[in-house]
Amino acid sequence: MDGSTPLLWNGRQGDEGGPISPATLTSNWVGACQSAGVFSHHGRTPRIHDLRHSFAVEALRQGYRRGSEPQATLPRLARYLGHVSPDFTHHYLKFTEPLRTAASKRFHRVAIASLFQPAHQRHQTGGVA
Repeated sequence: MDGSTPLLWNGRQGDEGGPISPATLTSNWVGACQSAGVFSHHGRTPRIHDLRHSFAVEALRQGYRRGSEPQATLPRLARYLGHVSPDFTHHYLKFTEPLRTAASKRFHRVAIASLFQPAHQRHQTGGVA
């Protein structure tokens, strides 16, 4: 497969095929969402681009769950999404309830460990005495 091969094509029988048009892709997506009963809280089908938003939020949430440092996860997520920097990725990160919960749990875990670390360990690790 070379770089000019379309990821999605129309593939009609007896036709060489070719890239699927944005209108056809959108129409098929809307039809699939309607058939599955997938609608936003406004009663509309989600946009295809909403999948990127959901993916970005879930990837960050999974990072929290694994105990990964969020600032280490963001550059990798940005590269995966094809962004020049994590600054562009922030647009996709809606602060959903599951993400808020994961971030809150991490904060509590880190804050408690830091606050209740014995004084002699704080000196060794550079923490505040």
